[in-house]
Amino acid sequence: MKFQKTAAFLLTGVMTAGSLAVPVWADEEVTANFVTVPNDGDRPEYTASDYITLKKKYKDVDVEDIEPVEITEEDMENILLYQCEKTGVEVEDESKILSDDQAAGELSDGEFSTMEEYSADLQAELAVWDRYTQLGSDMLEIIYENLDIQEYPEDVLEYDAKILLDEESPSVSDLAYGEELAKDGLGMEMLLRCVAEREGIVLDEEEKEELTMLTACFYYIYADTVDMAETYIQYLDNGNIEDMTNLTMEGWLYQMKISYVLGEYAAENLLSTGSGT
Repeated sequence: MKFQKTAAFLLTGVMTAGSLAVPVWADEEVTANFVTVPNDGDRPEYTASDYITLKKKYKDVDVEDIEPVEITEEDMENILLYQCEKTGVEVEDESKILSDDQAAGELSDGEFSTMEEYSADLQAELAVWDRYTQLGSDMLEIIYENLDIQEYPEDVLEYDAKILLDEESPSVSDLAYGEELAKDGLGMEMLLRCVAEREGIVLDEEEKEELTMLTACFYYIYADTVDMAETYIQYLDNGNIEDMTNLTMEGWLYQMKISYVLGEYAAENLLSTGSGT
């Protein structure tokens, strides 16, 4: 199983660095019912922790540090113009966006008075976020490879198999084949849900909107051309992200937030000590 990474798939979501904490163990039980596969709304519900048991903390996960992405001046110009477009901030001269102090004040709700300050803060935030999500993706991959899934939710497995086979009433042998194909994706989803339940991660609509809009920032950074980035953004704006990945939009956003949380934990614990505490 390969958990999808920012650089590899030109996709990411961004949360404000200060708003996410090192993993904590939720005081209240959270059922994470997000889905990672396209469905028609009839997919059975399940609780991941009924099928997966994680260690108390993320020990024995050996990850290597990630070099932060290089963000060019052209990247920042495109990102800032995109932000202005999406938030309705008027730009008098697009060629001078990097010195548009008025736009900086509006984009930051008055926190920054110059575009130099605002863009530097945003660039640093994106670099940190890129590092954490890639570290977190590495952690998820290692955890998944060593995960012992004794049982899958049978009704969900059957549902996913029929979706993959594109058959409502497959033969017994075809269904068995479809279920084997579905186990990898369902296992990934079960792990993501279990971590989300463990960490108390639930995305509200505002957070989803922030993640979705800021995802586009990384398109401009990783895409080979601006035209390619804007093509990806069209998929994003239309909610058709599954056309580019095997994840639903909701599944993608949850994976990105989970990856960030785990990556922050790795940066503060695993890289310095070699194991979780």
